Amino acid sequence: MPPDTRNETHRQSPCQAGMTLIETMVAMAISSILIIGSITIYAQARSSFRTAENIARLQENLRFAADTLDEDIRLAGFWGRTHSAAVLLLDPADVIITCADNDVTQWALGRTGQIAPAVTASDDIYDLPCPPGRAARENSDVLVIRHASPNQQTVPTPGRVQVQTTGNGGEFFSDGIRPAPNGPETHQIYDVVVNAYYVSDSSRYDATLPSLRRRSLVGTTMHDQEIITGVENLQVQFGIDRDDDGNVDGYFDSGDPAVKKGNIISVRLWMLVRGDADETGQGYVDTTEYLTPDTDGIVITPDAGTAYPQSHRRYEVTKTILLKNRLRATGL
Repeated sequence: MPPDTRNETHRQSPCQAGMTLIETMVAMAISSILIIGSITIYAQARSSFRTAENIARLQENLRFAADTLDEDIRLAGFWGRTHSAAVLLLDPADVIITCADNDVTQWALGRTGQIAPAVTASDDIYDLPCPPGRAARENSDVLVIRHASPNQQTVPTPGRVQVQTTGNGGEFFSDGIRPAPNGPETHQIYDVVVNAYYVSDSSRYDATLPSLRRRSLVGTTMHDQEIITGVENLQVQFGIDRDDDGNVDGYFDSGDPAVKKGNIISVRLWMLVRGDADETGQGYVDTTEYLTPDTDGIVITPDAGTAYPQSHRRYEVTKTILLKNRLRATGL
């Protein structure tokens, strides 16, 4: 009889065995290396993304601050159809400008026969006749700009300081009634712009984050406005023309005796702007010493304090703006 083969398959099947301990440990080690590598790459990519984002935001803030000042400065001394601020009439009974309940009309616009200069500055001190909206930064300049709005469709508006000008002169008013004579084909009305820029130690978003602010004429009152965060210091110098040949003979601080009414032909700005984000987590430390361009030559050294923290990235920028409406002997 043939042999019984019913249990042959069972007897000859190979053994079913799992991974050994050594194989398991090797697999775990390889997996751990791959996971650690992935986490490291992710962390580095995340850090690089944050750094790039911080730099982009810092550059955006810097450009916005510089462009805002640039546009305003280029209009300094523009009074519409007249070529001379000295022929503008200002009656204190018709125009009263206030700031924190103080009458600041003379500071804002001057007086008849002596209109305030179109651009002035204070060197390393806040000395405006009304308080800052937030604490002003030490050793930072204040820049004041005065001009008419370029809007050509302005209509008389009560409660707003305006100026009506012709080729022969003009007059300020704020009651909404056009001064006589008032032929619309020869007499153009413009809103009056007065802006005083300064740097504050804080912003409305963060008590430790500095900001560029300004006192701005709104209606008949100087209101405090926040322009952009991150601006740590502002320095202003004036390019003067001593011999009236249209060329800059040198740049000087606002308090220098060389700076006189009528000889300013350009404004040079220097700003130090920092990023909003604390980059301690990215291992960033700012060890650069920043030298302000003014005569005082103040050195700004980032440290562990709150004024100029070294854990924030920052840029410095210098920009020179030519005054388009220089009025020479008639006064700027």
